[in-house]
Amino acid sequence: MAVERVTEAPDGTRTVERNDGVPAGGTTYVERRGGGGSGLIIAIAVVVLVVIAGYFLLNMNRSTAAKNNAVTAAAHSVSGAADKVGGAAQKAADNATGG
Repeated sequence: MAVERVTEAPDGTRTVERNDGVPAGGTTYVERRGGGGSGLIIAIAVVVLVVIAGYFLLNMNRSTAAKNNAVTAAAHSVSGAADKVGGAAQKAADNATGG
């Protein structure tokens, strides 16, 4: 009579021991389940994608901030020039009216 004993280890190794009634002993089969490394590869790929996406988002944020700073500086420059033109116009008006 054949007796079969199956044990599974936490790492996914499955051992099947079969005693076919032969006095010299039985046959032992060791099976390894695949796919244990694929989860790790997927996790690494997800982390890489998150890092790349974060880099692009931060880079886009810096680009937008630089553009906003340039527009603000140009507006201040135009404001200063307008003040100078206003002052010169006022001075010319005062000179024309004799005041």
